[in-house]
Order: sequence, then structure tokens, then C-alpha cells
Amino acid sequence: MADWRTLCKAPDLEVNDRGVVVLLFADRRQQVRVVKEEEHYLLRSTVATASRHPGDEAFRLRVWYMNRGMVLTGLRFDERDRLVAESRVPKTGLSKAEFTFHIQRLAREADRLEYILTGEDRE
Repeated sequence: MADWRTLCKAPDLEVNDRGVVVLLFADRRQQVRVVKEEEHYLLRSTVATASRHPGDEAFRLRVWYMNRGMVLTGLRFDERDRLVAESRVPKTGLSKAEFTFHIQRLAREADRLEYILTGEDRE
């Protein structure tokens, strides 16, 4: 099984000490953290910090509805009340193309939601 860093060799991916920065369109970028677990990689990207989202019950319900329509990526509030996008990628049989697809997909979804919520590129 290849290390995830070797799977991130692409022009739009920059590996750093926090994970991978995905370079998106129009100078936008999104940080994706990679957590190596026993049988899969957990990909995680912050959509909005607690201070950047309303956090009320209506907002949490809206996020729940958005989650129902998402594919390959899920949303949740973490222990610091940040809205994060996550994806789990099984290690077995994982190819470079598949891994980069999952990272890019997660980054695009997180960035899109961040823009909808804040209009900015902060994460």
C-alpha cells in the first residue's frame, strides 16, 4: 500500500504538514487533512468555523438536509462546532487516480459550501 503523500502527485495538489492544499479555480484553494486509519484514509476539510456559521437549529437542519443529497462526502459539526466535510477512502486497491478524485471532490464540496455560507475563501 502506497503512502498517501505519494498518491498526491498532481499539479493541483500541494502536500504540506497539515495535509493537502487543493488548488481550485479562480485562485481559490481548500485545505484537506488526511488521517491515516487502519483500513482507510479519513479526509477532512473545514467548511466554516463556529464563528463563521449561525449554528442555530434552522442552520443545523439545513445542513442535515444538504447531507442527505451528498455523494461521497458528508457534513458534520466537530467537537469545536466547526462545520466539516469528510470522506472515508478504503486503502485496499486504492489507486492514485481514485485517491486524487476523492481529495478533489471533497475540496470542491467544502469550498462550494464555504462560499455559500461566507462568500470567502478562508479554509
